[in-house]
Amino acid sequence: LVAGEWCPPASSASKAPFGAMVNKRLVERHAEGANVIGRSFRLSSMSNATFRITGVVGDLVEDNHATAPVPYLYTCLPPGAWPFLPRP
Repeated sequence: LVAGEWCPPASSASKAPFGAMVNKRLVERHAEGANVIGRSFRLSSMSNATFRITGVVGDLVEDNHATAPVPYLYTCLPPGAWPFLPRP
């Protein structure tokens, strides 16, 4: 964790946006390094679910050390939400 907070406690009953975390590369590429904590967004592929960025994490090495990090978004979904069940 390099900024913000970890995923908030998840609840399927809450009407609040889901939490989300992003990596440093996503912030650099898509927000030009600006503070993204608290920003909200929607993913149309997930029934238009609303997310709020709660934290920024460091970049992970996915394939090998010669590969540059890629932008990553991590969603904080409540238990039983797979595969992305919409809230009523």
